[in-house]
Amino acid sequence: VTLINPPSPYLANDAAYPPSGLMYIAAILENIGHEPNIIDFTGCIDWQKEVSKLNADLFGITCVTPNFKIVQQIADLLPPDRPIVIGGAHPTFLPDDILLNIRCNAIIRGEAEVVIKELMEDLKKGKLKRIYEGGVVNIKDILKPARHLVDLHKYQPGGKHTTPIYSSRGCPFDCAFCSKVTGKTYRVLPIDRILEEVQDIINMGFRHILFGDDDI
Repeated sequence: VTLINPPSPYLANDAAYPPSGLMYIAAILENIGHEPNIIDFTGCIDWQKEVSKLNADLFGITCVTPNFKIVQQIADLLPPDRPIVIGGAHPTFLPDDILLNIRCNAIIRGEAEVVIKELMEDLKKGKLKRIYEGGVVNIKDILKPARHLVDLHKYQPGGKHTTPIYSSRGCPFDCAFCSKVTGKTYRVLPIDRILEEVQDIINMGFRHILFGDDDI
């Protein structure tokens, strides 16, 4: 399974943060016996050329509204006989827009951890649904992100030797300008789990941690 993080040229530095969302999905895929890899096209000048080289049994692409057109191009460049699943903020809130305008076999709305096992079982049967309602994942079911699949040291969110960590999901507020893929239910990871991730990050050689939570 190849998970793709598309470029976001509207950002001053789209390669500042690692693709944490895809790392969480990859952890689930590994846990249920699949072999995921993560392709991050942020900061990549020749991403069109690189996309055309990809091959996998399944492609997953994350999509936000500003890079909708780029995701459309990526999907068109992928092998035509391989299934494509698209998740993220745009398909969560505008599912029909994705299904009508981007070549894909399925979309995931909300947090994908809830339905990724079901999706992979459907793929094995050759019967993918068009829409998977991910909803909001239970905090106890959130695995540690698959940090080993990404070269975290090439990202510098807040300076050298820094990497992000997330200790919670969701936000209880209702700001009109915000799209909350992670829901209005605010969930906090147990302190032991957070400390375990901090130790993992220290063991990887990082000296600083950036908490990337929505509400912190």
